This record gives sequence, structure tokens and C-alpha cells, in this order.
Amino acid sequence: MRNNSYRTTQSSPRHFRSAGDFRFEFGVPDGADRDWRISELKKWLEIGAKATEKGVSTIICGFVRPKDLPDGYDARSQMILLDADGDTVRERLIGRYTKNGVFDEMQKVIGRPVDDFITGNVTYSNTMREECRVAGCAIVDTSNLSPEKVAKEIFGILKLCR
Repeated sequence: MRNNSYRTTQSSPRHFRSAGDFRFEFGVPDGADRDWRISELKKWLEIGAKATEKGVSTIICGFVRPKDLPDGYDARSQMILLDADGDTVRERLIGRYTKNGVFDEMQKVIGRPVDDFITGNVTYSNTMREECRVAGCAIVDTSNLSPEKVAKEIFGILKLCR
């Protein structure tokens, strides 16, 4: 797993205290399964809890199912699904795995052929949307939104949760 630090840019929000406010860990190991996702979720929830004790808010981004959250976690006030229609999910994932303008169908993602991985994500997005709807999570349809507009939607939801 890679550990990359966030570098601020001119378009970065200026109200953050320092670049140290950001911690990104990218990558999913081959063969990652539910147990791996749960352990990562618990780790990040602990980091968030410690930050909260210091008066610092934490946003954890990743693939989390409402049923994977520990008992006592209030998904309605804290979990936001960044959703998109199937065509958008497919287009974004193809873009993510295209290198130098070429989409290599032979590449593997978490140990699976990239086409299988993308199809699985497109199919599962419907399941995820329904699970989040049933759990009462906020859902932001990002299909036609710019990253800036998505951020504004998230900020509005977080303001309501205070």
C-alpha cells in the first residue's frame, strides 16, 4: 500500500491549518476482501475518534457498506454515499485505469481482470445505493457534478449534521 501526502495547490481550501491535516493512503492489496475492508474501516474510525477528541473533524473516504459499521455508529448523520449512474461509474473507472490514452484490458485490479472489476462495481453500485437508502444515509448523485459541486454538496450535508 502506498502512502502519499497531500500537497496543497492554489485551488486548495485555505482554511486548513497545514498540509498535515491531510493523510491519504492509496491502494488496495490484491485479494482484498471484506475482512481487509473492515479492518481498514476500524483503523480509520479510531483515527477519526482521536481527532474528534481534539476538536478536529475527520472525513473518511472509501468503500463502506452501512452493515459493516460497528454497533453504535450513527450512519444517518455521518455516512454519505457518493453515487453515480452505471454509465458514469464505468466511464470513471475506465478513465482511472487508462494509461497514456490506452485502456489495457489485460491489467489486473485487486487480482481480477480490469473488465470484471469495472462490471462488478457498476453492478454493485445499485446494491450500495439501496443499502444506503434503507440505512437513511445521505446520497449525493455525482453523475453530472464537478468535483467542486460535489464538495459543496458534502459541505452542506456536514453542516446539517452539526
